[in-house]
Amino acid sequence: MIRLYILLLFTFNSLFGQLSKTNDSVIFNFDNKKYYFGAFNEVYLIQNDSLIRIDKSIDSRITINSYIFESNDTVIKYGGYGFWSQRNFMFYFDNSSLEWEWYKTISNDQIHGSFSGFQNYNVESILFYGGEKVNPENKLQQIRSKEIVEFNFETRELNNIGDLEFNFESKKLFYSGEEYSVFYDQEFVYRVNPFLNKIFKHYKPTVINNLLDVSYSPEKKSFIIKKTLTKSGEIETILLSDNFLIQPIESFSLYNKPFRLKLNYILITIVLVFLIVLYSKNINKTLINYRSIQHKKSSYNFDTDDIKLLKSLILNKDISFISVLETYSNTELSYGHNTRITNEKLDKLTIRLKSIFKLKHEPIIKNKSKVDKRQKVVLLSDEFRSISKNIKIKP
Repeated sequence: MIRLYILLLFTFNSLFGQLSKTNDSVIFNFDNKKYYFGAFNEVYLIQNDSLIRIDKSIDSRITINSYIFESNDTVIKYGGYGFWSQRNFMFYFDNSSLEWEWYKTISNDQIHGSFSGFQNYNVESILFYGGEKVNPENKLQQIRSKEIVEFNFETRELNNIGDLEFNFESKKLFYSGEEYSVFYDQEFVYRVNPFLNKIFKHYKPTVINNLLDVSYSPEKKSFIIKKTLTKSGEIETILLSDNFLIQPIESFSLYNKPFRLKLNYILITIVLVFLIVLYSKNINKTLINYRSIQHKKSSYNFDTDDIKLLKSLILNKDISFISVLETYSNTELSYGHNTRITNEKLDKLTIRLKSIFKLKHEPIIKNKSKVDKRQKVVLLSDEFRSISKNIKIKP
């Protein structure tokens, strides 16, 4: 009952909700059920007034203060501390096996990992920043992490996008929203928007001290603050308009982007880029072979059916879905099963192409046929069609 009491206290405490989504336990709702995820590997189903532990994982001590978030009804953790080191990868809770599994990501960057940090997200990605890491020279010491790491929900790319210029160690979290967070110290308030790479500095309202709970009301455009009065010790609720965040004193960058060049190297860089472009015209051509795609000095293996379909899409304006179905069809399976498999393979091919060519939109799309609205056709997007003009196809 003590555990349940603590859980219910956290459930109705919005400040806990803000903090827990950065570095500790949290409550998620999906499939019309409420789940409590502990600071380690424990997962509980909240049912009436009871906690029912459902996970079958071993008691792990390597995910302390990890970042935790939900994507498409899947709870994912990144980072975390344990055994004098920090994690630099992701793991997710498998709802079928009820165990934590490694979450496969794509990364071209060196990432050290962190814990006890903060996170913000939009529809495309989530950013992790402001955490700590273990001092490689003294495993008993924890030092500030300067990494800001981005995870793309669709491509599963996990990349280090820069080095933090702002020190969060002397700051307290006031409020954490989706795309921004607000921090404060003794004199100022800092509105951090990592997606804009901006920090907006403001004067701190005097009511921001001795805080117990902070939430935000979009309707009232105000923060709802619960605080302890210094003299009486009583709890007071204050409505604070967000006007104090309108006019900043100054603004500056949250992080330095990698490979930022100094002015005195610009001329050398321009010359080098010019030479690289000339060289790349012949070296970095995209080529489609029988079973692979060669792009920017890298080779990516594909199933022969995928290559066959891709060649047809490049050479033709569009292809009927029935023809695509024939490409992937298995005579031993039913029509419905073949249709499902075809859609799955189209989706996987789309995701791989989008990742390889760094596209903003889906490269392969399905539309209704202009000839017969009851039929569907498969075609290349305008973005990928433009790129495909420079792709060389080998028989």
